[in-house]
Amino acid sequence: MHETHADHRGTPREYAGALLFCCLQVAFVGWIGMAALGFDLPVVRAAFVVLYLTFVPGFVLVRLLNVDVRSVSSLLVLTVGSSLVFSMALGAIINVTYPLFGIARPMAPLTLALTIVVSVSALYLLAVLRRDTVPSVPRMDGVVTWRTVRYAVPLLTLPVLSAIASHYGSATGEFRINLVVLVVLCLVPLITYVSDLPASAYPLVIWTVSLAILFQFTMVSTHVVGFDIHYEYYTANAVREQARWYPQVTSVGNSLLSIAVLPAMYAILANVEVAWIFKAVVPFFFSLAPLCVYHATIHVFDRRDVGFLAAFVFVAYYSFFKDMPDKQHMAILFLGFLLVAATDPRLSQRVKLVLSVAFLGGIVTSHYATSFILIGLFAPVAFVDVVSRYRSNGIRVERTAIFVGVGLWAYFVLFNVLWYGTVSQGTNLELILAVSAETVTNVEAFMATPESRSGVDYATRDLPGGVLWEWYRLLNVVLLGFVSAGLLATARRVLVDREIHPYHVLAAGCYALIAVTIVLPFDIGFDRILQLALFVLAPYLIVGAVALATATASVFESTRRIATAGNARKAACVFIVVYLLFSTGAGFALAGDETPPYAIYLDDENWEEWNVAYPSELAAAEWVSAHSRSDEIATLPGPPNHWWHNKDFMILSGYYGQEEFVWFERDTDSVPRGTCIYLGNEMSDDGRMPYFDTETETLEHTEFAETTFYEAVVVDSNRVYDSGSATIYGC
Repeated sequence: MHETHADHRGTPREYAGALLFCCLQVAFVGWIGMAALGFDLPVVRAAFVVLYLTFVPGFVLVRLLNVDVRSVSSLLVLTVGSSLVFSMALGAIINVTYPLFGIARPMAPLTLALTIVVSVSALYLLAVLRRDTVPSVPRMDGVVTWRTVRYAVPLLTLPVLSAIASHYGSATGEFRINLVVLVVLCLVPLITYVSDLPASAYPLVIWTVSLAILFQFTMVSTHVVGFDIHYEYYTANAVREQARWYPQVTSVGNSLLSIAVLPAMYAILANVEVAWIFKAVVPFFFSLAPLCVYHATIHVFDRRDVGFLAAFVFVAYYSFFKDMPDKQHMAILFLGFLLVAATDPRLSQRVKLVLSVAFLGGIVTSHYATSFILIGLFAPVAFVDVVSRYRSNGIRVERTAIFVGVGLWAYFVLFNVLWYGTVSQGTNLELILAVSAETVTNVEAFMATPESRSGVDYATRDLPGGVLWEWYRLLNVVLLGFVSAGLLATARRVLVDREIHPYHVLAAGCYALIAVTIVLPFDIGFDRILQLALFVLAPYLIVGAVALATATASVFESTRRIATAGNARKAACVFIVVYLLFSTGAGFALAGDETPPYAIYLDDENWEEWNVAYPSELAAAEWVSAHSRSDEIATLPGPPNHWWHNKDFMILSGYYGQEEFVWFERDTDSVPRGTCIYLGNEMSDDGRMPYFDTETETLEHTEFAETTFYEAVVVDSNRVYDSGSATIYGC
């Protein structure tokens, strides 16, 4: 049963809602104001601020639009998506306009809090004045039952247990608890699917398992972990410290509002380190991406079980947690919000248009590469929109489900060009054009010798392990095989029914993108392209499994009792769980084999692969950034085009801008006066210095004490700091 806005207009229930809203507004400003006066409860304030920013603005926007929601999970998705767009847009607007009126720190805590409260209050007032009558919030008494509580409580403990296990493992070096928790997480989808849990439990299972897996990755160490996240952390932290975002700063991450502005806004108002926003809050955001897959699949395929399995197809691919958090993850999340809203048959075209404009803007301001790739992927959908308007014969198109018509596509293209052509002085647009030009001019060379990180490169690499590694490679092939079968089955059905959903057009484009990146990775990497494509293609794996079972039953009559659609979905579920065990590294660890370098942290070796900073390394980086008299820092470079292999550089990237690095190599005979020299993890324990041999294109080592750099620079420099794992000279 659902209530409408008209049911309680002027009743005590409506007044109670208004009173609650006013209390939230006063409490939000009150916490910030009391903190400014010296009274603060840090944990309570942080929790309240994060919850307020994540849910309140979006909920008000959803009510303002009179969005017709029928489930708590769909309300959650649209609410959080609307909140994120609101915060990013508001952050950009005030940083551009407030300085014009003499406000030099637009994101100062009290200024920012008052701006948010006034803006949200204005939206709430507009929502109250609306006279539309549509279903509103689902009644909670239809959601919260004793049976719900029995399965909800254990599920809700999964992210908590995961975070504790990860933190404990990183603190003690004991990773067996991590492994146990990880195996349980991998098995939950199978247990849920074959048990008698109601389908209404699917969204909670998807969300809790997704968040728990992300926490397994992000909650290790007390600092950000990964690759690009280090300089994204630097960008967000600079905004936090200055309480202002400067659009003209030319760093690559500065034009990404979900990286530069959003985490800084949360950190400023919650009064926590930016690192903890990246480690805890952003993973919560991205844990909603599988929920988006679930809801979009239901809207298109009209089956909850297919949506449930499709969500875990996306989770099972290792890029789900790899590099978490990262700019591409946020762009994919906004793509998910777009697909959920645009494919929902209950939403009016007006509501779809407003939400689509907002979420497309979120994609643009989250990741330049994903945005420009989506321009190409959305183009066929826009073309179908144009053709379906003027051709009544042929294959019928569900026009109400077209999520990017020609008008929205033009808006998306224009927004991309204007945003990346102006913000950060056009740095990212120049980067995109340069990569595109290089790819186009070297197509023949790439075809002859596929580039590193292309599909061919991944498929033909020498594997470090034994039979299990070959099986894992085969699992990836099987995954793409199921998806291919699903697309073929869908195409056949389209030809028979003479009707197509626009989602299938987007899926075909994603599959074509995978085929192209087998040899052309577009400087992104096949793994990241496949992550984006799987976000859309996930349902077709289940469709493909059912299609293969049906084909088997039609050819071999003896298999008809076994090769049923239901058994095919169960088999797909087993495949997904096995694939998830291998992707996370749990399967390798259980067998005692070497775990993949990108796996969840199940041993100390993964720390080095993911640039996890030890406390002593962080202490050295923080010391040099605080005490150095120079704006520059000298450290080892990484191999050409592979700077992320240098852990020292990655850690220091959280404290220095990219233009502030001075590289030294074995034959370097000087560094600028006053520049600190950082010798950290990259220097071998046995005193050997790494260098990249350009002839063999391999990483080699030489005796550090015999290098020109040591004799000409280090010997004459004072050792000013030693944390045990990093030493600082010079300064």
